[in-house]
Amino acid sequence: MKKSQTLSEPFEGLIADVIQKLKGGKHVRIELPGEGLLHFDRPLPFLVVFRQTADGDNRPVSLLVRSQASFLIAPANGNPENLKALLQAISKTISKTSGAFLIIEIWAAQPGSKTGENAHQDVGESEQTATKAEPAADFQIRAPKKVPYSSISSLKKNLENIQIGYQNITAEITFDDRHPLGLNQLLKADDLKEQGALLIGLEIRPFYINAETGNPYPLLLRTLARELSQALQHTFFEFIRVQTNLEVSHFHMLGRRLMTRPAREIDIKLARIDDSFSFLLLVTPINIQEAWDYFKKIHFKRKPAFHYRLISEDPEILKRELYNISIESVEDPTLEFMFREKRSELDKMLTLLTERGKPEFLPGSMQYYGPIEESVTKLASNLLSTIPLNSDSNEGSMISPQDFAVMALKEIDYYRNQYEPIDAEVCVQDDIAGLLVSNGNLYIGTDAHISTIRAEALIQHEVGTHILTYYNGRAQPLKLLYCGMPRYEELQEGLAVLSEYLVGGLTSSRLRLLAARVITVQAIMRGAGFVEAFHLLHEDHGFDASQAFTITMRVYRGGGLTKDAIYLKGLMRVLKWLEDGNELEPLLIGKIREDYIPLINELLYRGMLRPAPLRPRYLEFPGVRSKLEKLKMGSSVLDLLQQ
Repeated sequence: MKKSQTLSEPFEGLIADVIQKLKGGKHVRIELPGEGLLHFDRPLPFLVVFRQTADGDNRPVSLLVRSQASFLIAPANGNPENLKALLQAISKTISKTSGAFLIIEIWAAQPGSKTGENAHQDVGESEQTATKAEPAADFQIRAPKKVPYSSISSLKKNLENIQIGYQNITAEITFDDRHPLGLNQLLKADDLKEQGALLIGLEIRPFYINAETGNPYPLLLRTLARELSQALQHTFFEFIRVQTNLEVSHFHMLGRRLMTRPAREIDIKLARIDDSFSFLLLVTPINIQEAWDYFKKIHFKRKPAFHYRLISEDPEILKRELYNISIESVEDPTLEFMFREKRSELDKMLTLLTERGKPEFLPGSMQYYGPIEESVTKLASNLLSTIPLNSDSNEGSMISPQDFAVMALKEIDYYRNQYEPIDAEVCVQDDIAGLLVSNGNLYIGTDAHISTIRAEALIQHEVGTHILTYYNGRAQPLKLLYCGMPRYEELQEGLAVLSEYLVGGLTSSRLRLLAARVITVQAIMRGAGFVEAFHLLHEDHGFDASQAFTITMRVYRGGGLTKDAIYLKGLMRVLKWLEDGNELEPLLIGKIREDYIPLINELLYRGMLRPAPLRPRYLEFPGVRSKLEKLKMGSSVLDLLQQ
C-alpha cells in the first residue's frame, strides 16, 4: 500500500496515483495519513464516505462503510482541502466516463441532534418527558432540495426494508445540511454541479450502541453492516440506471469482485484446517469384519467393540488455530457470514472428534446433523411397510470392488476431459465399509456388495455427485466451495440419491435401506442400544443379519452418528426444490446447501465465483430431462417407487 509521508504534505502525488489507477480500470486501495483509507474495488460511479472524529469510537461506522465496493474513510483532523481535492479529482474522472457520480456520506447521530435526541436520553429523564419526545428515525436522509427524487426515494425504501430481528427500521428524508455537526459539507453545490456529482448525507441513529456501556452490540452491528450494504447497493443500482450511461443488469453486480488479502488468507486457513482431517474416515471403524465375526459368534447378544483410526491432528490445537483467525477483519459482509458459519461447523466437528466413542458424541451429532422431522420418520415407516421383503427379486450378478474401481476411474476420466486438474484417486481398502468419498477421493471396501443393476447408480452417486461437486468447488476462487459449506451433507446426499433414480438404479430395496437408516437413527435418539436396534431391523423389519449389522454399525459408529437419516431427508428436499420450479444444476456448483443459493448467485453476479466447469454425465442419459420435468410437476418419494 502506498502511504503519504506526512499529514501536512500536499496530496498531488497521491491523487495522481489514484486517478491513474481509476483511468486504467484498476483496483485502488491506498492508506491515507492519520489512519484513513481509500478503497475502490474497480472504478464505480459511487463512493461512501465517513469522516472520523478525534473523540469517540469510529469503529462502528467504519465497519458499516467498509462493506462497500468503494469507500473513503477520512482521517480525523485531516486537511479539509486535501480531502476536497481528492473527492473532486475522483468524481470528475469517473463522471467523465459514466455521466454522473454519487457520494453518500455516513455518520452517527450525536446527542442533541434531531436523529439522536431520543437515543441518548439521560437516565434521570422522566417517563413523561420521554413519551412526549418526537420519535427519532433510525436513518435521516439529508438531500439537496433539487435532487433526482428516484435516488433518495429508492434509498428510503431500501433502508426501511432492512431486517434486524423484530425491529421496524424507519427512515426520513429531510432537506437539511448534508454533513455531520461541526463539519463543513464535503463539496459545495457549485463543485458538485461542475463535476456531475450528487451528494447525499445519511445520519444513523446509533441504536447499535449499548447505552449503558457505550460499546456496540457486536451481533446487531454485524447484521446491520450486511443489511445496509444491500440497501446501498440497491440505491446505487437505481442511480446508475437512471443517471448514468452504464449498463448494469443486477444490483449485486455493484458489490465487490475482489477478495482483500485478509479474506483470501482466512479462506486458505479455514480450508487448511478442514483438509487436515477426514471426519467420516475418523469416525468409521477399521475392524468391521472382525466385529461382525464376533457379533455372529455370540449370537447377536452384545455390542462388539469398534476400533478407529488414530487422530493425527490434535483437535484442541486446531480449535485454537480456528479461533485465532480474525474473521472480523473481513470487510465483505457476505464472505464474513460464510466464514463465520464455516468456523462454527469446524468447531462442532472437532468437538465430535474429541468425544468419539463417548456418551457425549450422540448429542453432539444430533446438534450437528439436526433433528429428524416427523414427515421423514413417517415416510420411512411407510416405505418399510409398503416395500415387501426381497422386493427386487433379481438384482443381477455381483461385481467385485476392483471391477467397480475400474468403472469409477473411467467415469473420472470422462470428467477430466472437461476439467483437466481433476486428480481424484480410487482406493480399495479392507478398513472401509461400502463406499465413501473423502476429500475428492473414492474409497471402496473390499467386502462391498455391488450388483450390476446398481453399479451405474452408485457411480453417479459417488462420482457424478460427490466427486463432481468437490471439483466444481475446487475450480472456484473461494475454497469453502470444495471444503463444504455448513450442513451441506443433506443436500449432497439428496442429490446423490436423485441421480440414482434418474439413471434407473433407485431400486425398491435401496429405498427400503434408506428408510431403515432413518428408523435406526430414530431408535438411537430415543435411547435404544446397539443390540436392540439390530433386532429391530433383523426381526421386526426382516433385514438379513449381515445387512442389519451394517446399518446398525453405520448409525452407532463414533458413539452415535445420526448422519444416515439425511439421505431420505435430503431426497425429500431436492424433490421440493424441483417442485418449486428450480433447476438442478445450480445445486452442483460445490458443496453447498440450497438456502445458500442466494449467496452463491450474489457472488456469481459480482464475479467472485465462476460458472461450474463440470456437468453430470447422467444429464445426458436418455429420458433424464423428461424425468426432471415430470418431477417439477410434483412428486413424492413414494411416487419414485411407483415409477
